[in-house]
Amino acid sequence: MEKRRYQRLPKEVAVDLSYVDPQTRQIKEIERSCSRNFSAVGLLITTDKKLELASTVKLEFYLPDSPELFTLTAKVVRVEEIVENEFFDIGIEFTDIDDLTLAKISALVISESPSE
Repeated sequence: MEKRRYQRLPKEVAVDLSYVDPQTRQIKEIERSCSRNFSAVGLLITTDKKLELASTVKLEFYLPDSPELFTLTAKVVRVEEIVENEFFDIGIEFTDIDDLTLAKISALVISESPSE
């Protein structure tokens, strides 16, 4: 069984995501999506856009009960089609997270997670 380094919180968080279209090199906006879970180092979203593996994305989101807007750069590390040609689960790993942001997100995940 795979053991993750960071605990994941199965919670929905509204996420605004933009990316650079690899063909046109234009910045594309994806409508607001929702995370299925998140951790201190990344999140999983469901979207109707199939993003390219290893592509760079920009994320903006608020954590539950926090007034702070988090703006992070990340890369796509997993793409899974969940409804043929309609919806995709996209695994995203933060690439520019600073220590303070990492600590804030980690603290939230730990405080909100059910104890085992």
